[in-house]
Amino acid sequence: YTAVGVNTATCPMNMTGNAVVATDPQAPEAPAMPTGPEEVYSESNPTSDYTTAGGLYAATYTWQVSPTEAGTASGTTTTGTITWDPGFEGTATVSVQGVNTCGGGTFSEEISVDVFPWFVGIGDPGSTEVQLLQVGEGLEVFQAGVRDLGHAHVQAA
Repeated sequence: YTAVGVNTATCPMNMTGNAVVATDPQAPEAPAMPTGPEEVYSESNPTSDYTTAGGLYAATYTWQVSPTEAGTASGTTTTGTITWDPGFEGTATVSVQGVNTCGGGTFSEEISVDVFPWFVGIGDPGSTEVQLLQVGEGLEVFQAGVRDLGHAHVQAA
């Protein structure tokens, strides 16, 4: 025989064959925006974990990284893992979607991540002399006298 059930709320799904009755009242709401690293050096940290507080009615989760050239997303819980493509440099976004028997809901707000393929090393933290070494296509060494060096991005021309 065929059993047909319809939820008249926001999740109309016909069931046929060996139907399992689910009580999801509607598609999942958008999960909370992911949290995790907002700056990544893919050569030294090829993967990054992101978490969400979740979303109402979600049973599992689908993680997404954009653009697709940035890497791949995996995980079905409130923690997702991004495996960064070592050739990607730029800004990527990470978001998450709640899923239940009604399907996938709206994706979360995105977290923006600056992705760099390599890390610029700085000499002895107690020293006022700094040596910057670019690791990449070429090898360039820069030296400078610096006082109170804070967080900085260095890009060789």
